[in-house]
Amino acid sequence: MSANNNNIVELKDILNYKIIIKNNGNKMYNYNLIDYENLPKYVTFLDHQENNAILSFNHEQKNKRLKWDLGKLRRGQEFIINYTVKITSGEPGDIIESTGLVGNIPSSIIRNTIGINLD
Repeated sequence: MSANNNNIVELKDILNYKIIIKNNGNKMYNYNLIDYENLPKYVTFLDHQENNAILSFNHEQKNKRLKWDLGKLRRGQEFIINYTVKITSGEPGDIIESTGLVGNIPSSIIRNTIGINLD
């Protein structure tokens, strides 16, 4: 399931997050661009994929944080990062909130509520 804002999700669901980062400036970004994603307490990290080569990836399990070092982005260069998590705990009504930071810019906050399928 794509992790869209305000979805109702269930235990054992797998959520797919997609981050798009693009250098729309007129020149190369002078510093290594770092993307941090904070994992909600109710999920377990599964996997990640990127459309371009990255310098490094780190899963900080203790802090429940993912870190990508994308390097210096060339003018017009676009990175697409996909990562998946599995909902492994929580109760109906609990909120799964995903936050992050690209460089010094906060990424979108995605909030989902754990619910129960009535089918």
